[in-house]
Order: sequence, then C-alpha cells, then structure tokens
Amino acid sequence: MNIILNAIGITKLYQRGAETVRALNNVDLSIEKGEMAAVVGPSGSGKSTLLNLLGGFDSPTSGRIYLKGLEISRMKEKELTMIRRKEIGYVFQQFHLLPTLTVRENVTIPLIFSKKRDNGQVDRILEMVGLSNRANHLPSQISGGEMQRTAIARALIHDPDVLIADEPTGNLDSEMAASIFNLFHSINRQGKTVLIVTHNLELAKGCSRHLHIKDGLITEGSKKILI
Repeated sequence: MNIILNAIGITKLYQRGAETVRALNNVDLSIEKGEMAAVVGPSGSGKSTLLNLLGGFDSPTSGRIYLKGLEISRMKEKELTMIRRKEIGYVFQQFHLLPTLTVRENVTIPLIFSKKRDNGQVDRILEMVGLSNRANHLPSQISGGEMQRTAIARALIHDPDVLIADEPTGNLDSEMAASIFNLFHSINRQGKTVLIVTHNLELAKGCSRHLHIKDGLITEGSKKILI
C-alpha cells in the first residue's frame, strides 16, 4: 500500500460567537497514490474543512496530517506555501481567475510565483485540457466550463502529485459537469491522485472510492474509515 495522504485523529474546532463548532471529529483517513476519491455529504458536514486541511490551507486543532510521509499539520505558513507550490494542485469552485489576464497568463501564474521558466508546459497543459484555441481569451470571453478547465490547468502547471478539487462542477450545468469529471478521470489515468468534494452523487459514482462525511465524521459504506 502506497499511502500519499494520511490523516490521523484530526479534529477541527471553530469559534462562532460563544459557540464552539466541531467541524471535524477525530477523523482518520488514508488516500493511496493514484486513487480518485469523491467526498460527498450535506452542506456544513465538514467537506471543505477536510480539503483545506489536506491541501495545507489550514491546520487541525488536534491530530496529524502527512503528505508523502512528511507531516504538514504543524508546518508554518511559509513551509506550507512551498508544499502547495510543489506537491498539491487545488481547484476552487469559484475559479478564482484574474479577469484582466488571458487564459494562458492565468495558467502561468504559479510558475511566476515559483520563479520557474515556461519550458513548453503551458502549451502542453492547455492542449491536455482542450484550451489551446482559447489561450489568448480573457475569462469574460469563455464559458463556465472553459473557466473551470483553465483553473484545472493552473492547478496542474507545477506537476503536483495530488490534485484536490472543492465542488469543481457546482457552478456548471450537467453537460459541462460531466465533461469536467471526464477530464479529472483522464488526469487520474495519467497517475495523479485526485480528491474531489462534490454534491453530484451521479458523478461521484464514477470515482474509484466514495467517502461520506456527516457531522464531522467520515464513513465509507457503512463503516468508519480507519488507517
């Protein structure tokens, strides 16, 4: 078993006024290299909190998270930024494209932040996601599906081992959503580990693994997931 992401006893608490919210409750979870897993659950169940922790955007209140054997749960922000730039690609529901930049320029941003040269990978990624003919268009000139493909291309440009997507089809119609999931399947077949939060149960069925989250607890089938 080649575990790439490993969470042990992670709990996440938030303060909401005088109330303490337990977003995740002592969760154990392991993701194998090359898996394509879907996380489903009702609104407020802890799905996005889980992805933010696994993606290095937040730290658990307690518990440990390992990426490729390296503990990331207690890293400082500067260290986490380096990990995200190298090991993790993150796709947001809202695209987060810069409106004044072209598709190509949006995809190139991570290379600029990492001070890396474009050695042809931008063209290769744009071709892979089907955007070669839209490279010089602004976000306002392309469809919602094409904006999401641009966001996926940006997440892949630094060749991460893990691709994490938070409701990547939430703003798309059913046809575009199916097209985006087909793209994720293609990316997975190329060896990437893919973890997707989705409310679309039909599309989730196409993933090799289904994780259900409710009230901060994860189950797989009828059993709690254990390492």
